[in-house]
Parts: sequence; C-alpha cells; structure tokens
Amino acid sequence: MIEALSEKALTTIISVVVSAVVGAVISFFATRRNERKSKIAELEKRQSALEEGTKSLLRAEIIRNYEKYVPRGWMPIYAREALQKIQSAYGDLGGNGAMVALVEKLDELPSVEPGGHNDD
Repeated sequence: MIEALSEKALTTIISVVVSAVVGAVISFFATRRNERKSKIAELEKRQSALEEGTKSLLRAEIIRNYEKYVPRGWMPIYAREALQKIQSAYGDLGGNGAMVALVEKLDELPSVEPGGHNDD
C-alpha cells in the first residue's frame, strides 16, 4: 500500500512539474511574441516617421529649386540632374502629384543663362 501511495504521489508530482514547465514555456513564448509584436509596431512607426520626414525635405527642396531658378529664368544641368533624383525619390516615397507642375516648369527652363554664362 505504501508502494502504491508512493507511486501515486510520484505520478502526481511529475504531473505537476510537467504542467508547470509546459505552462512556463508557453508563457515565455507568448511574452516573447507580444514583445516582438510591440517592437515591430514601434519600428513601423519610426519607419513611417522617417519616410514622412524625408518626403517633406524632398518636397521642400523641389519648392526651393522652383523659387530659386524660375525667377532666374534658367537652371544649370547639375541642378536639373539633382532635381530628377529628388523627384524620383519623392515619388517612390508616395509623394503626390502637387510637385509635378513645379518640376515641369523647371524642366522648361534653359540650362544656360540667357546671355551665355553658365555660372551659379
């Protein structure tokens, strides 16, 4: 009878220990999953902020070029090449078409200063 009681106690102890270990492992992985989801959400938020900030800077640069070169009546080649890269990046970041009209106006400008000078 003592032997049967010891066997039953041992079985109960093993059951409790296994249940506790399984519960701890499940809890550990659930916590890790939640931490990972939280970290991913934070990284996505930061990525979005970086994209929006970059897009704003690119937009400001397009406007700055417009305000600089349209009154001059010409735009040097190096500035035009930089503008093309800016416009491409702006579009890739989801920039809207509002800047298209400004870029088109800049594209119409000659690459040489009226009167023959090509200095900036």
